[in-house]
Amino acid sequence: FLYIVDDDVMFPATAIEQYETYAVRQRGIYGLNGHVRGASEETARWVEGPTKPVRVDYACGGWFLETAWLHAFFREPRGTTVTGEDMHLSYTAHKYLGVETFAVR
Repeated sequence: FLYIVDDDVMFPATAIEQYETYAVRQRGIYGLNGHVRGASEETARWVEGPTKPVRVDYACGGWFLETAWLHAFFREPRGTTVTGEDMHLSYTAHKYLGVETFAVR
């Protein structure tokens, strides 16, 4: 597994152990928080630190995933190299590997 942590985020000391437990039960990308884009502005929402995994469109703050999946991130260029890595990681993992993303603290 690989755990990428954003430089300005505090994460629980037990995060790696918890994410590994979740990832064994349900393969996916796990992060502290996430965003559900929704079909409209009314249905889009932030998911912040849920105690049980919640399916999101992309995770924020940290990403725990199977190391072999990282190659999907590089399969197509990002729109910018300044921001958006969270969206791009979940987008390419889902598009090329069928991997879902979850938020959980």
